[in-house]
Amino acid sequence: MKLRNARIRISLGSLVYLLRRSVLIATAAASFPALAQAQWFNHSWGGAFDGRPNQVAGVESGDYGFALRCTGPADLVALYITSQSTEDFDFDALNDLGPQVLVRVDENAPFSLSAVLQDVDGYVRAEASAPPELLTQVISAKSRIALALQLDGQLYHEKHFNVVRSTVVGNKLAASCGFKLADQ
Repeated sequence: MKLRNARIRISLGSLVYLLRRSVLIATAAASFPALAQAQWFNHSWGGAFDGRPNQVAGVESGDYGFALRCTGPADLVALYITSQSTEDFDFDALNDLGPQVLVRVDENAPFSLSAVLQDVDGYVRAEASAPPELLTQVISAKSRIALALQLDGQLYHEKHFNVVRSTVVGNKLAASCGFKLADQ
């Protein structure tokens, strides 16, 4: 069979259909950038000796990450992982400046959480105790979760995360740790 001289015949109707379909797919992909980001996930580890495993609900976007971790209803911790390399950092001096993790879910009032900055695998991680209301807002989130570090009055590493699966993952975290949350 010779393919060099073969011609492909497409009707005008088929061509219009293919073009419309391509435009529709391209428009849909551009309209939903959150689909390109990772979805929320749950993870659990430990607890073999004390029966209180660490439960995590988190999301990643590029080199950034945000998670809520708990072992029980009186223990909720917010973790913010940045892309900032820790090379030549003096964490004692930075922590003396009273770092804050700012968290804003949708258009709600932001949470300002006192944090401790740490070196985790060569990157800066902020760890802060969080109120259960933050988990309630994550579960109810509709569009975004924004985070930033505040240090000495300046904002650093502002990042927005999607909310794809945050309700399912947040509810699983609440159930695993025994949180009795207010109506969402």
